Amino acid sequence: MSSLTNIKDAAITLFSQKGYEATTLNEIATKVGIKKPSLYIYFSSKQELFLTIFEELLEEYKMRMEQIIEEVDSAIEEEKLFILFEKYVFAFADEPVKSLFWNRVFLFPPLDLKEEILGKISKVESTFIEKESTLIKDLIVQNIIRDISDESALIAFRSLREGLLMTYLINPHLERNKIKEIWKTYWHGLKKGE
Repeated sequence: MSSLTNIKDAAITLFSQKGYEATTLNEIATKVGIKKPSLYIYFSSKQELFLTIFEELLEEYKMRMEQIIEEVDSAIEEEKLFILFEKYVFAFADEPVKSLFWNRVFLFPPLDLKEEILGKISKVESTFIEKESTLIKDLIVQNIIRDISDESALIAFRSLREGLLMTYLINPHLERNKIKEIWKTYWHGLKKGE
């Protein structure tokens, strides 16, 4: 593994555990086993290091969501929403350090970077929100789910998804098949009655 990779790995771990403000370049260097001045070969500041990691993770998220959307597109109608739900939850549950990083970014973004970061997230996320919304609208039109507000259905879907993800992050030993049980309860409430 290269020094650059080691630096980014150490930084993401510390940013995830302690937050941006509480993490120092000295701590990152110590974790990597180098002297602080060596960091400046790669990054001019802690801010540049943070933004590099953020941009890489945002691109990784975008690519992963595009893969999930491709899988959803090829599925049968009644399974599309579940696939989107399950794949998203496990993509993040399987990467707890990255998930913690994202939680910190959303809840406690660096103050001087807040607008820039949230703007970039919003731009990427808007594409996926639109795709999720379209999927829900299509399921309503096809009489697969109840004729409810697609906005309310989307908020409920995303809220349940994020809540379940948090449950898996807090309790990583939770059985994976629990997601199917939880989905059945949610789907029962959404699905149009016979």
